[in-house]
Amino acid sequence: MRSSPPATIQHFSGNSGSIYCKLCPSTHSKHACRLQYATWKWQGHRDPISPMPQNVNMAKTPNKEKSCKKYFESQCSDQWWKHLELTLSDPPGRVRAYVQWHLPKKHKRSMYKRAPYLTHSSCPYQLELLRIRTQHTIHIIPSHLHYASRTPRTDYQDRVCLHCLEKGTTVLGDEIHIICHCPATKGVLQQFTAKFSGLTQLLDLPPFASFKPDEMTRIVLGNPSPQVLQKSPKGWITEAIPICSEFAYALRMHVTSLHPAVVDMSSDDDAALSCNNNDDFSPILLPPGFQPASMPPNGTMLVPLDPAG
Repeated sequence: MRSSPPATIQHFSGNSGSIYCKLCPSTHSKHACRLQYATWKWQGHRDPISPMPQNVNMAKTPNKEKSCKKYFESQCSDQWWKHLELTLSDPPGRVRAYVQWHLPKKHKRSMYKRAPYLTHSSCPYQLELLRIRTQHTIHIIPSHLHYASRTPRTDYQDRVCLHCLEKGTTVLGDEIHIICHCPATKGVLQQFTAKFSGLTQLLDLPPFASFKPDEMTRIVLGNPSPQVLQKSPKGWITEAIPICSEFAYALRMHVTSLHPAVVDMSSDDDAALSCNNNDDFSPILLPPGFQPASMPPNGTMLVPLDPAG
């Protein structure tokens, strides 16, 4: 994800546990030196000899560096969130859509932990869920189409739903429209309503039908509600991710059946584009007197070549 203005938060936090200072001879002073130097690198305005946070000071000496790294991660994660939240005030776009559907503020979690749907060890159709979350399903959700090979790239707000356009309605074909509102595709969610209702009941959540369309969209895309993150995140991974992955697969198969996908080349694939101009094939002609055999020869019919030529 991008940040605006550009920042080095992730770099310093990711390397804060591995910043070494070789000037301190003893183990205790070496730990303190590394922690102070990491703090100084992360917060340039901070005095390198200023006191460390209380939770770091209270930790045992062998664990101070680990405690300091966790402190850095929490602080940098908060700053990372602030950068991403700025995109919510931007015009509609792919980054804003990703933050809106997969990183809502009330779902606040550490940015240094993997999303729950990535932690399932063996889930069928997990790749389908990955594709739709990373905006790779360009022929299923129109707003994911980020390139064009023969026409100028369409602005995000102009990537309309083709199914509704055929009916004379112009509406942005984003995740919530394709999943919840489009008459041609919302039937897939209706087919999975019973499964998601059983899931919410199993995890002690409000009935699935009581959720708003934007909340339904987040759930079917594998984003747990705040209650789940607090109570039973493992239960969500075990029970919900297979259903969400199956839903993503069913949605792709349904949309593909409506309009068979025609894969366009990326605009930067010049080599592939140029090869279409050289598709003049000539048939292969057999030499005079050559006649293909009616059946392939077996081992007894093969004669070794004459060494003399």
